[in-house]
Amino acid sequence: FGMLSPDEQLNLLREAEDHSLPILKVSDTFDEYVWRSFQDQALDLYNNMGIVEKKQGSLHEAVMYFRKALEIKSNDGHALVQLASIDRNDGKDDILSNVNELDPEYVSALFDGYSSRFESELVDVLHYRGHILVYDALKSALQKLEKSTSSIQQVVDLGCGTGLLGELIANDMPSAIVSGVDLSRRMVDISRQRRSRNGDDVYASVAVSDAAEYLSTRNERSVDC
Repeated sequence: FGMLSPDEQLNLLREAEDHSLPILKVSDTFDEYVWRSFQDQALDLYNNMGIVEKKQGSLHEAVMYFRKALEIKSNDGHALVQLASIDRNDGKDDILSNVNELDPEYVSALFDGYSSRFESELVDVLHYRGHILVYDALKSALQKLEKSTSSIQQVVDLGCGTGLLGELIANDMPSAIVSGVDLSRRMVDISRQRRSRNGDDVYASVAVSDAAEYLSTRNERSVDC
């Protein structure tokens, strides 16, 4: 597929759409498993068509296909992100204006795929400093409260990723018990292997979970920060 020109790709995708449309109109004839499988394929079809049109600069057509994908799955993260990335001046932002969060499965899959090169690209190439800024803000808050780092006993690292922030905390607050949580299982696997400068595990535990769901399981008094 990658060897084909954009026009050839679109022609193949349109042929697939022609075969799919009659099936979409008779959904009640399939059992649930078969129907869901077909929906997933149709979703990929429209997202792929949108991507090809976007690469060719055909933004109106791209928007049309991403919207078709959302007709199949209203919270599809791929289609929503692509729509948000297209600069539009027609004021038709009704879909995006109602989006409060992305599909967790999409977010998880996105970071699963990015996990192996997350630090090499984000930190080494793009010079990401988010974890440093958060830790500096934490230390600044402690200073204003006239508290020492040794007063921190329980830390929850929400969206811990590969453990960049957790490592800073573990190095400077060795007595603190750090718990991590992230939607991406592969990110969690990496963070579980992370060690402090003393050779200890950075995290006492790392959960694969949505941040809000995880916090609902913790007593607010059991967390210092």
